Amino acid sequence: MTFDLDGRKWPGTYEELVEQYSSKTPEERLAERERLNAQEFASWRQQRHDSAVDMCRRLSEMGARFADRRFSNFLVDDGNRDALEAAQVIADAACSPNAPSLGGYLWSITPGIGKTHLAGAIVNECVDRGTLAVFTTGVGLIMRIRDSYNKRGNVKEGELDIIARLTHVRLLALDDVGTENFTPDVGRLFYALINGRYERNLGIVITSNLSLASLCRQWTQSGVEEHVGRKLVDRLIEMCNFKVELTGQSRRGIA
Repeated sequence: MTFDLDGRKWPGTYEELVEQYSSKTPEERLAERERLNAQEFASWRQQRHDSAVDMCRRLSEMGARFADRRFSNFLVDDGNRDALEAAQVIADAACSPNAPSLGGYLWSITPGIGKTHLAGAIVNECVDRGTLAVFTTGVGLIMRIRDSYNKRGNVKEGELDIIARLTHVRLLALDDVGTENFTPDVGRLFYALINGRYERNLGIVITSNLSLASLCRQWTQSGVEEHVGRKLVDRLIEMCNFKVELTGQSRRGIA
């Protein structure tokens, strides 16, 4: 039961509060009021954080297949051990508020080798530990942005909202980069997102079937202004502390 006093909710009845406070000094009463205010603020802050974590889960595009991807159920071998260790370090850094953000570029020519599993595991680990992180694919991001346009091609508020959210979360995983059609609009979208995270010193994880050099060639030869593709790759080189190639055979059907 609560009642209002000075515009605030206080526990118990008025009579109980009078009895409780009558034996306290003014200093003790002030300390009690400050304690209750702190509890209210902590509860509000936790509610805001829980809402943000829920937003991250809704923004992520893992689906049922990748929602349960964890480091613990990743099949380790000599071809991916370095990538697993890098992924764990990146996740730990993201979950440590005072640690600098880390990033990674995980790539392999062979598909189905575990890159997406590791990207999903990083994001799942972060969200499980209360850290704001989002998983999305390059193509999925583009489709989501296009859905935020109306039939006349005008930008809706939703597009700006999507970019803002993905720019500010502690860690962002972009899966399967390089499979999208890199048009001028897509180039500007990627630049806004990656440069925004670069300026805020926030972590990013990229997975691709292309090496960074091959991705650079694809982006710069796509018809988009060459400096855009080079700027993007330059920022990824700096942001991705770990650049790891996974080797081995496809695991599709195994995990």
